[in-house]
Amino acid sequence: MSNNHSHRSGAYYSPAPFIGAFLAIALLGEPLTVRLLLASVGSG
Repeated sequence: MSNNHSHRSGAYYSPAPFIGAFLAIALLGEPLTVRLLLASVGSG
């Protein structure tokens, strides 16, 4: 069994783009566009 913990780092880094998009919308006032919604559905 491999002991490199790559599955754990993947679990940490995979939601990062979604968190960044949420923060941009919530804190910076970025518009929630159809394009952004389609991108989130397509990558999730």
